[in-house]
Amino acid sequence: MAIAQKFTTLCGALLLAAVSHTSCFALDKVTLQLNWLADGQKSAAFVGRDRGVFQRQGIDLEIKRGFGSGDTLTKLITGAADFGYVDLPTIMTADEGRFGKTKAIMSLFSKSPHALITTTDSGINSLNDLKGKTIASAPFSSTLLYLPSILRRSGIDISSVNIAKVEAATMGPLLVQGKVDGSMLWSPDASFVMPMLEKAGKKGKIIFLLDGGGNFNMYSLAVAATVKTISERPDLVRRFVAALLESHEIVRKEPEASTAALVKAEPQLDVATMIQMTKLTNDLMFNAESDKDGFGNFSPALVKETYDWMIQAGQVKTPQDPEMFVDRSFLPKK
Repeated sequence: MAIAQKFTTLCGALLLAAVSHTSCFALDKVTLQLNWLADGQKSAAFVGRDRGVFQRQGIDLEIKRGFGSGDTLTKLITGAADFGYVDLPTIMTADEGRFGKTKAIMSLFSKSPHALITTTDSGINSLNDLKGKTIASAPFSSTLLYLPSILRRSGIDISSVNIAKVEAATMGPLLVQGKVDGSMLWSPDASFVMPMLEKAGKKGKIIFLLDGGGNFNMYSLAVAATVKTISERPDLVRRFVAALLESHEIVRKEPEASTAALVKAEPQLDVATMIQMTKLTNDLMFNAESDKDGFGNFSPALVKETYDWMIQAGQVKTPQDPEMFVDRSFLPKK
């Protein structure tokens, strides 16, 4: 009995020493640069930080707002951020000074978010109904790059559609006021537009560009890191990806609780709107494509398709092997 007690005491002492020793190590300070403002599309990073997921991976996470994928790319390359949310096409079409310096290490949107938000009384039930309609779009929206090719595959000339280039913030109000028939936005933006329409006694609907008959789909939002970070700090990349994967699983199962963590960090956000945005975002992340390849992974076929759409849009001067833009080595095997 005495021997057993001594053994138990020894084991307890060793365990306590191990815990104390681990707690002495400083966490790696890591900056995640978003592609835009904090919102329901990025709930995972916030709930993961709030629940200690990143800390358990030895990471002290700082989350910074972004100013577009291009700016995030620059911040990664200059060392102002360690990881970033970047649209994969932005990596594929980076200018000469930034080309080839970053890779997508984890897919977020495996379903294209490009969509038309319209009303049930607009007469638009599919992209085939756009002829003669007035559609609002931000002046530099990436959706406009793909729309001509998508419509062409459906037998529609883009010149037959009236494109009103307006400030992004006005696209919802213009639709509510009936001054446009639809607005080209990302589908999660419906969380802002739909309540506006309901308040005006109208009912909205989302028409995805991938449902337009042109077989359109592409990877969109992804997590990126520089080639330098990947080669020099692979263990950090592995731990960061593991933490983000775990965090997204929380969002998938608990969208409301995940949104609460987001609003806790960003109290200016409206809870109901962010919950809806988080749910709409989950649809872009967890779908038939991610079920087939595994969430976060990159299907070679869809990577190529994404690049092909950029070529058709005239955004690629000298075609490369599209595989150069992704790194799957930190993702779990399907």
